[in-house]
Amino acid sequence: MKLTSTPGILVKDNNSSTIDYSNITEGYVVVTYKGPENKKCIVAVDAWGQRQNFHIYELNTPKAIPLCFGDGEYTISVYRQLDGPRYQVVSFIKQVVKLNSQFSPYLYPNTYCEYDKNSLCTKISTDLCKGLTSDAQIISNVFKWVCDNTVYDVDLAVSIVKKELSWWLPNPDKVIREGKCVCWGYSSLTAALLRIQNIPTRICVGWAGRDYHAWNEIYSRENCKIGGLDFKANTWNMIDVTFMDGIMGDKAKSEILKFIGDGSNYKVDYYG
Repeated sequence: MKLTSTPGILVKDNNSSTIDYSNITEGYVVVTYKGPENKKCIVAVDAWGQRQNFHIYELNTPKAIPLCFGDGEYTISVYRQLDGPRYQVVSFIKQVVKLNSQFSPYLYPNTYCEYDKNSLCTKISTDLCKGLTSDAQIISNVFKWVCDNTVYDVDLAVSIVKKELSWWLPNPDKVIREGKCVCWGYSSLTAALLRIQNIPTRICVGWAGRDYHAWNEIYSRENCKIGGLDFKANTWNMIDVTFMDGIMGDKAKSEILKFIGDGSNYKVDYYG
């Protein structure tokens, strides 16, 4: 299991924030927002003409920010809210990144998928996969456990659609304790349980048909079948645990698997 750290070797620090980029080649930086308390914080990651925003609301709490654009020059900027929708940059770094591995950003916890050695999801992953060495067995056990222990949270989904929540982030341990979540929670929990077993797992956010959605891509070293989907060895394989958990009856299962298996039905906006 890989965990993030803040060794303080490469740091950009001021009164508003700290950016620890000591482990940038591992595919993440750690940002700590220092305030003021009543102002929101956004971390913007720019590379290859693309931008990904990460919201931070907790003060003085290190947050791992993944670098999901591969190798290249990154600009990582910390924005502090002024008022309403207006923000200003309070700190930034520019770095050319050469990842130690293409998989690095998808093997660590981050702000979309937080856990540590004492987390509930760490214990569950360890118990589920004890003694297993096969990717196929590990992925199958995790998939089955998530489906058996999680239901879709309709009330939360309605609150998000109605924009009653200004921002919401999934948390694997919270999903486990409550036994319910929306798609982002399914994908966050699945990623956590597999990353803890050193299986590279992406959290994908984007579009499934006409629905804004979240799912996973898993890198397996073996050919296998997971929940009726054929996984190919040594490549990224898409799996939509939310939709697959909602399967009712053979006809529905066939239709859902056909939908998931057609990659043209999905469009990724960003990874986490």
